[in-house]
Amino acid sequence: MLEPLRIQIGYRGEIQVCLLNTDRNKAMDFKRGNRIAQLVIQRIEIASFARVDELTESVRGTGGFGSTGGFAAP
Repeated sequence: MLEPLRIQIGYRGEIQVCLLNTDRNKAMDFKRGNRIAQLVIQRIEIASFARVDELTESVRGTGGFGSTGGFAAP
């Protein structure tokens, strides 16, 4: 599985793609303008956590693990 490329917010340089053909029997031919990559722009949230001694009660927590999937018996 390919790992996503993460580009930092302050980066202002060119984004390039490195290609590697691993097929020993078929050559690949690329020309300027060919679409070879995909860019997805997505916001990344950074969470901050607070340690607590105990959690408050919740309706979702009363049925146990997997009970909120819509298939549990009432």
